Amino acid sequence: MVYQTQPALTVPYDQDKWLKFVQESGLTGVKVYKYYLGGKAKKTYTDAEHGKVLAELFADAVAVGAVVLPKPNTLADFEFLVDSSASPQDPRMNIRLKRKPDLVSTWADPSFYLAPSNTMDHENTPYSMTQIASAIESLLKEEQAEQQRQWEEMMKKHRKQPWEEQKGWKGGSVPGRWQPRGPRDGKYSNSSPPRGPRKGEHSNSSPPTGTWHQADRLLVK
Repeated sequence: MVYQTQPALTVPYDQDKWLKFVQESGLTGVKVYKYYLGGKAKKTYTDAEHGKVLAELFADAVAVGAVVLPKPNTLADFEFLVDSSASPQDPRMNIRLKRKPDLVSTWADPSFYLAPSNTMDHENTPYSMTQIASAIESLLKEEQAEQQRQWEEMMKKHRKQPWEEQKGWKGGSVPGRWQPRGPRDGKYSNSSPPRGPRKGEHSNSSPPTGTWHQADRLLVK
């Protein structure tokens, strides 16, 4: 059973394009949280603020071509959520595929690689984007695998159906099949019809002994 051919799902990352963007935009040495949130630096940030930084950082990476999403996917297809309820010092970032809310990929430690003190050109900043790209790639591959499973189940079910149901048959002859039928519209069935004697001949059964009188069609013994 072969599923329709699909291109390999990858979310490549080009660090050189990101560093070029940082340099040409005059962002060398600028802190990531300062750039995306503005205001003064804080000791702690809310989950919503962490999520905003991650989402906008990734959006810029896509905009400058540092990250390439496979078509037809766009940034609008993904939602960035950060949860620090278990440990404020060790938050978890969840990326959700909006069209499949049950598909969620978790990045275990964004705070380490994307700390508020990191700058736009810090080595950990590009690395954080590779982690986000990998998480998104895993989501898309899981969605593709789910579609494959659904297609295979559909084909199994389809092949178990009678020919008539598969083709939407609603009556009449089925090509390639002999269909016995009863008399209709004055016609006999597919088998040879029973008939009585015609002029000048016997019936289908063997005639009784004797001769036929042609004038009155009576049997004379």
